[in-house]
Amino acid sequence: MKSKVLPFVPLIIGCLIIVGGLIRTHIIDDQVARINSSLNTQQQVLRKAKLKAENPVANIKTKTPAQMNSQSQLQAANEMYKTANSFFSVVFNFNSQASWNQRSKKASPYVTDNILKDKNFFNSGKDISGHSIIEAEKLTATFNNLSLATSSVDNNNHTITGLAQVTYTGEMEGSNSAQSTDVYQLTYDLQQHKLTQVQRIGQLSSNN
Repeated sequence: MKSKVLPFVPLIIGCLIIVGGLIRTHIIDDQVARINSSLNTQQQVLRKAKLKAENPVANIKTKTPAQMNSQSQLQAANEMYKTANSFFSVVFNFNSQASWNQRSKKASPYVTDNILKDKNFFNSGKDISGHSIIEAEKLTATFNNLSLATSSVDNNNHTITGLAQVTYTGEMEGSNSAQSTDVYQLTYDLQQHKLTQVQRIGQLSSNN
C-alpha cells in the first residue's frame, strides 16, 4: 500500500506536547519576520564574539571591561544553548509509550521542577479513555536542531532569556514523515544552570 502524506502529524505531536491548548498553526507574518530577524542578527553577533573569544592572541591580552562583559555574555549564551539543546532533544525524541514516559526523568538535569511538572510537556500521552495515543498511532518524533537568540544577561537575577527555534520530525504509521519548527521563549538561570521557563509561542512552519 502506498504511503500517504498526513499533514497533521506535527499537529498530533503538538497536541501531545501542548495538551489542553489550541495549536496555533499560523503566526502573523510580521511576528515571524521579527523572530527570524532577531534570531539571525543575534546569532551573527554571537558567532563574531565566539571567534574573538577563541583567538589565542586576544586571550593573552588584558581584557577591557567591555571585552570581559562580551565574553561573559558569550559564555552564558553558549551554556544556555547547550542546556536548551539537550532539553529539546529529550522532549522531541520518542517512539513508544515507554520512551514517552521516560522523558521527564531524562530532562531533569536541564530544567527546574516547575517545568517537569508542566503537563504541557510531560503528560501521560493517553486519551480520556486511558489508551496510549503514541501506541495507537505508532507515533514517533525525532529532534533535528535548535537555533537560539539571547538577550543580555540580567546580572540582578542571574538569568538570561532567549527565543528558540526548535525543529523536529514527526511520523505516524501509514504516513510520510513531516518536519515542523516551533518557537519557544526561554529563561535560563545561571546559578542553577537550568531552564526555569519554557513557553511555546507558536509554530513557524510544517513541511511534509
